[in-house]
Amino acid sequence: MTKAAAGASGELQGLGILGNTMKTMHEAVLRKQINLLYAQSQTTLLAGSSLVLFVTFYYWQVVESSLFLSWFAAFLLLNGARFYYYRRFTQVSRGPFNATLWLRRHILMSFASGLIWGLLSLFYDPAWPIPHQVILFVVIAGLAAGTMSAYAAVLESYVVFLVPLLLPLEVGLFMRGDQTTSFLGGIVFMFAFGLLIMARNLYLQMIDSIHL
Repeated sequence: MTKAAAGASGELQGLGILGNTMKTMHEAVLRKQINLLYAQSQTTLLAGSSLVLFVTFYYWQVVESSLFLSWFAAFLLLNGARFYYYRRFTQVSRGPFNATLWLRRHILMSFASGLIWGLLSLFYDPAWPIPHQVILFVVIAGLAAGTMSAYAAVLESYVVFLVPLLLPLEVGLFMRGDQTTSFLGGIVFMFAFGLLIMARNLYLQMIDSIHL
């Protein structure tokens, strides 16, 4: 083998080792991200379940009962699935686990949670008593802001929760067409934009801390 061929072979081996090292580092970071996501699951499940019970009790008299009952049942099913996967992850995370699979599951459940909460906005009626209208906006805004830290380890998990959470409210407000609801829709849009920027910054900070 010539010196040139030997040198090229050495370079290829070096690139292969570097590629494997980078892949291993990426997988290690991803596993830490997944662990951080699921570490928040118990808290988010407890807080979310408590909020669902409060909302159901508070709006039972002003929302058509059969539809509202379906909304509540969907949440029970989702939270049951989330609790099951949380328990499963606490078992499998003690050893090597498929990080990509568990990330996909978390993203799917985050989207479902955001969608079901977002559907609550479809019940909104400007004819409601003022306290009921205010509480709805407080609940939606609180969820949008409060889940940021819980999902910050993986930005995609937060985005797929936030968009279906706020989009039905945003569309519903603009479709009403009057000045007040259009103004509220603009506020919701700016609120969502600001949250996405803050979530991205928090995500980058968290990734930097994982690499340290």
